Amino acid sequence: MNTETTNAMAAEKEMPYSTAEVWRALTESPLITLWLMDNLEQTGFRADQQSHLEGAKYGWQNFLARLENILREMKRDEC
Repeated sequence: MNTETTNAMAAEKEMPYSTAEVWRALTESPLITLWLMDNLEQTGFRADQQSHLEGAKYGWQNFLARLENILREMKRDEC
């Protein structure tokens, strides 16, 4: 049993896109790789990894900005 304490983070962002559009960008492999990156998995940070946690917070701001750009392009392509 792992009894190590970990820290986690959450990110929220309101976007002017439908739930279906956001879900598509979040779940379709080709779109995921455009805003996130291949094979990214994070399960938390140990208590002694505060700088890693802060880096992840910064990184997720960038991921969410790229996600919003992908959604904007998807919407533009539909027109």
